[in-house]
Amino acid sequence: MGGMDYLKEDQRSALRHSPSQRPSEMSPSRSQGSSLHLERVQPNSGANFGGTYDRIEQQEFSKVLKDNIFLEREAESAKIETALKPDFNLLDAFKIFDTKGIGNVSVQDMIVALKENLNFHDFTHDDIYLLFRRNDKNNDGKLNF
Repeated sequence: MGGMDYLKEDQRSALRHSPSQRPSEMSPSRSQGSSLHLERVQPNSGANFGGTYDRIEQQEFSKVLKDNIFLEREAESAKIETALKPDFNLLDAFKIFDTKGIGNVSVQDMIVALKENLNFHDFTHDDIYLLFRRNDKNNDGKLNF
């Protein structure tokens, strides 16, 4: 899984073929119909955020940041609401994923449990790896109870 998985193929291709440019020095622009091309952006000393983003990029960044904060707030509320339910048991919830009963869950265990135990298929492997990067405290590739 590369660091550019969130980009469309033509964006990844443009980055691969422009090794001398860092992504922070490039800006998307539209030309020749609807295809997206990256162009080098000269820092603007009058712009916010260190002078490297134009107004549209600032608005996009601001929207992504606001969306992220909203989602984090929503997730935290859901965790609290679930934890306060009298019939909720964290160990039982963990056992949904720890089907081998060994006290930890691998990436593959998580994928299989989501699909087979919870009938949840609307995720990518990158989603699971991100979950593990955030929650695997000892970096052993497993989530421990």
